Amino acid sequence: MERSLGSPLPPDWPGDAPVEVWTQRAHDPAGLQWSARAVILRETGAMIGHAGFHLPPGADEIAEWAPGGVEIGYTVFEAYRRRGYAAEATRGLVDFARENGVPSVLATTTVGNIASRGVLQSCGFERVDQVLEDDIVEDVWILPLTP
Repeated sequence: MERSLGSPLPPDWPGDAPVEVWTQRAHDPAGLQWSARAVILRETGAMIGHAGFHLPPGADEIAEWAPGGVEIGYTVFEAYRRRGYAAEATRGLVDFARENGVPSVLATTTVGNIASRGVLQSCGFERVDQVLEDDIVEDVWILPLTP
């Protein structure tokens, strides 16, 4: 995978993500654009996290809040947090969704994740609901897009 990224993986790379996502969607090249992406630091070429879409637009799992929309997620490795990289990655995903005519973007955060809440608020998301997912309370955030 390091060769395809053009960047070395960090020593503590979690072997099951996002490689698993890429592998699951490899049979559908069109679906890869709605998959995970490496977050690469421009200055050094180091992989500092990953961000992407959980599923292609219109997934039934999010139709209640974002019909026709997409769900995003992001992780910035601990050594690189609190420098604006998560917000930059989020804005990039939002721009990609907007350019592809997606009507809205959804994200979830655990209730206590103050940093992630700040990222989403700074990118214009609004908290619209709270759900229990796998025994964890999560806030649901939506950003409506205008094509």
